[in-house]
Amino acid sequence: MLRSLLAVGCGCFVGGILRYLLTLLLPGAADGRFPWSTFAANALGCLLIGLLSGVLSRIAAPDTLRLFLTVGLCGGFTTFSTFVADGRALWQQQLTLTAVAYLCSSLIVGFALLWLGHRLAA
Repeated sequence: MLRSLLAVGCGCFVGGILRYLLTLLLPGAADGRFPWSTFAANALGCLLIGLLSGVLSRIAAPDTLRLFLTVGLCGGFTTFSTFVADGRALWQQQLTLTAVAYLCSSLIVGFALLWLGHRLAA
């Protein structure tokens, strides 16, 4: 159990740092623009978890590696709470079309990239 907790914690540490670096490169919703940093993190995370789940199941990877990469790294890199908060921020700024476009495109692109990642790994 401790090994699993450490694997998830270390993965979250790496994923969180990568997520923060992405926010330094791309704009967020605070300035009234499309929240590219959250969108990119979630889209890349969906692609990565699709790839990883396909590859890790095929090679019968150890649970600690699976936990580190999927729950930890991808979980620390992606963010549902920021996704929702960015959508709310756009809505409150009365950027309704941008908010709807962001929320819908995030879900559609996320599912599509998850599917693509899993297909590429097969």
